[in-house]
Amino acid sequence: NGAVASGGTGAARSNGAAGQSSENSKLTTVLDAVELTLNDKKIKNLDNFSNAAQLVVDGIMIPLLPEASESGKNQANQGTNGGTAFTRKFNHTPKSDEKDTQAGTAENGNPAASNTAGDANGKTKTYEVEVCCSNLNYLKYGMLTRKNSKSAMQAGESSSQADAKTEQVGQSMFLQGERTDEKEIPNDQNVVYRGSWYGHIANATSWSGNA
Repeated sequence: NGAVASGGTGAARSNGAAGQSSENSKLTTVLDAVELTLNDKKIKNLDNFSNAAQLVVDGIMIPLLPEASESGKNQANQGTNGGTAFTRKFNHTPKSDEKDTQAGTAENGNPAASNTAGDANGKTKTYEVEVCCSNLNYLKYGMLTRKNSKSAMQAGESSSQADAKTEQVGQSMFLQGERTDEKEIPNDQNVVYRGSWYGHIANATSWSGNA
């Protein structure tokens, strides 16, 4: 019953691929980025501005590496005992929304007026991210869960929208990675390029593709 997305790199090539020149050669690299929703098994192209270390969803940029990573850039962060932390799980609240999660100003001295259905305070989503692999700068994949804040659910009790009353709004998987532009791969004389990748992520759902 698992959904299989074949040719994953091709799925992202139309809109989700961004090109940039490699510093070490004349080759042009392409960064594919896709999101697979678990409910309807649809693939959506993402635009992460040519940076596999950041995830851009709903117009929000989510850093996939901690600020305390060794270089502060796209480098693997260290785990316990000097080892590499291959996976990382964290919650992300947009900076612009952190102030909204604070208690609202009481209206005419009435504290009950704050964080009600008519108040915008706290009506935000938290993004729970589980991402692999910190040791690979050019590839990131994992699970993304969108959650309502507690105040949003309280406000949603008076709403007719079902997703406003629950904590978990939606869950999806994401895959983004850097590759060489197919047009730039040498194929004359005896030069042959061969490569493949395969990923398996929980719940019998798998990504597979060949390049």
